[in-house]
Amino acid sequence: LEGKNLMRYDGYNDEVQIKISPSDTTIVMLTQNKDIYCVLGREKIVYREYFNKEEEAVYGHLFQLAESDDLTLFERRIKKFKEGKAATTSLEVPVASRFVLQTELYYLDKEDDKIRFFKPSKKNLVAMFETDDKTKNDKLKKFISSSRLNYKDTKDIVQVLYYYNNL
Repeated sequence: LEGKNLMRYDGYNDEVQIKISPSDTTIVMLTQNKDIYCVLGREKIVYREYFNKEEEAVYGHLFQLAESDDLTLFERRIKKFKEGKAATTSLEVPVASRFVLQTELYYLDKEDDKIRFFKPSKKNLVAMFETDDKTKNDKLKKFISSSRLNYKDTKDIVQVLYYYNNL
């Protein structure tokens, strides 16, 4: 089914919510199915099984950041509720309760067809793209070293993915 609807992603409950018509006040949760995906702005949101930090299989929504012939890069966006704190003395400032955005990176290696957690580091980045072609690996290492990338920035990791795809 294709169509344009009012839609939002609820990171606290990990669900995509849809409003059928602008005048209607009811909000419907999108069916959580691996065959259904939605596009929010320029971002594609998919519901898939993935392996988290503890290597446990979990189902959830992932934002597709980039795709190449061999790899697909995903980001999981989580909203955590942080309880506020009252000031204990008059010198302290009270902290209000709030939602904090946390992100995690995942990648799909199309050979084993499993989405796995990616801990951003230079070593893990090189290992993710490693192939049998030694010249391709050397060019990638040289690119990573010369670019002075921030491994915790998803834009830089996407840049490496596109560079790797163009080799």
